Amino acid sequence: MLKQNLNFTTMKKKLLFFFVFGLLLGCGRVGAYEYTSGGISYKQVGTDSYLVTLTLIYTCSTVSPPSTNIIDVGSKTKKTTITVKRISKIDVTPTCRSQCKKCNSSSSCSYPYGYLKYSYQGLFIASYFPKKDCDLTLSYNECCRSGAITTGGQSGGVYIESKLNQCLRKSNSSPSSNEISALLFYKDQCITQPLNFTEIDGDSLVYLLAKPLNSVGTPLPYSSPYKFSLPIKFSSWPKANTSWFPPNCEGFHLDTFTGLLQFKPTKTDYSVFAVRVEEWRDTSKMGTGKKVKIGDITKDYSIIILNYITNNVPIISGINITPFTDYFVKAGDTAKFTLTTYDADKKDSVTLVMDSSKTSAKFTTFGLPHPTGKFVWATKKSFASKKPYIFNFHAKDSACPITGYAARTINVYVLDSASLPVYKLTDTSKGCGDHTLIMKSSNPIVPTLFTWIINNKDTFYGDSVLRYHFPKTGTYTIHAIGNNYFPFVIKHYYDTINIPYLFKADCGKDTTICFGDSFKINAIGGKYSYWLPSFGMSSSTILQPIFKPTFDTKYTLYSSDSIGCKDTDDIIIRVSKPTLNLYSKSIKLCGGDSSQINISYISQIKWVPKNGIVFYLRRCALIAMVLTALW
Repeated sequence: MLKQNLNFTTMKKKLLFFFVFGLLLGCGRVGAYEYTSGGISYKQVGTDSYLVTLTLIYTCSTVSPPSTNIIDVGSKTKKTTITVKRISKIDVTPTCRSQCKKCNSSSSCSYPYGYLKYSYQGLFIASYFPKKDCDLTLSYNECCRSGAITTGGQSGGVYIESKLNQCLRKSNSSPSSNEISALLFYKDQCITQPLNFTEIDGDSLVYLLAKPLNSVGTPLPYSSPYKFSLPIKFSSWPKANTSWFPPNCEGFHLDTFTGLLQFKPTKTDYSVFAVRVEEWRDTSKMGTGKKVKIGDITKDYSIIILNYITNNVPIISGINITPFTDYFVKAGDTAKFTLTTYDADKKDSVTLVMDSSKTSAKFTTFGLPHPTGKFVWATKKSFASKKPYIFNFHAKDSACPITGYAARTINVYVLDSASLPVYKLTDTSKGCGDHTLIMKSSNPIVPTLFTWIINNKDTFYGDSVLRYHFPKTGTYTIHAIGNNYFPFVIKHYYDTINIPYLFKADCGKDTTICFGDSFKINAIGGKYSYWLPSFGMSSSTILQPIFKPTFDTKYTLYSSDSIGCKDTDDIIIRVSKPTLNLYSKSIKLCGGDSSQINISYISQIKWVPKNGIVFYLRRCALIAMVLTALW
């Protein structure tokens, strides 16, 4: 058994050093490092020994954090400490590859954000505590949070902790995560951010929002109206539990079982939130007993919402996943589904990947710049389980400096025949935006009457088949509500569908021409086009004929592309006819006299008598001059 480090004198000296060090630097001062996120995890390496990892992420500075740190450990009856040594320092600034790095002191990088991850490790011997003290708390306290926080608690202290149940000394390692630095997002974007926790013991994880702490038992003081469950302003604020339907993206959601964070920020802010990840284990031999909580870890996160939008985040969709995150397969059969990507920024290329999993599932992608991914997993009968197999998929675009990021989690249930649900949502596309959505079922208990809702807006009532024409490109949400009256059943099904291409005909805006003039239209259409009515134009079978109507006419363009998609559009050509304006004036002229008449704003004139006639008068007379003017 390894001897526990109990050098309290050394501990007090270190604490005194940190106190003086903090006073000299001052929290939030220029040059001092500022804490943004962190957590404590542990891995069992012996019967009663654990390798403890402290991860702290700071903003870039000219001051480096200490090479050693101290973690407090306590139970109901005893306390001790662990000295952890720094093992790594990594730049984790969330930028694209070509972006300069602010944390590189030799660079004159203008990008304002930079983050460094410091990892510390040390060994902990749990047998120092009596066996009756099952629950142990590992904690760390320091200063300071960023002074730039806008939602309360700026420049305050930091307290993070994790808990383990030492009475379950068989394979009891905590969840761990790929550390995320400050989360940088653009305002008014639909955000899907996985927290990337993994668990090696086969236990179940539960994700919960927690209160960030300034010190033990002292929550971070949010400014009203913010609080730990409402750390930023989001769409539908303050209603956090509204439904998540892109592109509306309402609410602030942390999925309890997958750890997927979803929201749409609506205000620029710098905030803090914390997540507690609980670990639950079924301790019965058959795996059917009551689950016991064997530990949890709490992680802090900083979140920054930027005001300007220079990039649209990519979207992951797939019509054959029903409901939104679940896929069911009979044990022994092959699970297959397809995910597609879309990015409104056509210049951006997108990468689509699946997190590595412990299964033999394969995920291959093809097509650029917005790839499609195919998931294939040949299951075995022995894979049958009431718990889902969780697969995480991530899409990342090539925008700079901050890349767009999207995620989707699919729960694959491998079940025996008796447990399999019998519904499936499929999509049959005829192209041209015409789609048929079908809810298939072989079981009469499954609903046969449906309410279909497209984009949380267009509502249709009918059976299990919906024929719908999507009017424009983009990603649409599909929400089907099924019900039967006997036996009474109500089920909800959710998914998204991406429409990447639609054929459109466009004649442009209505126009007015002068009588006798001609007009060449700049129409947009397909390979085959014709016009009705056909008079008043150079040709009725070409896309851009020359029009010369003699009266107001509405023309309709009928056009189709090479694959048969059809569309029509109208244009009205109005004809401005000549307007007759008479100018009449009598002039008294005598022999040898002359007179000039000035008429303004006239483009064409006609005099009666003709201009240029010379009148020879023997005596004075009245001459009537009449002007016909056209404009």
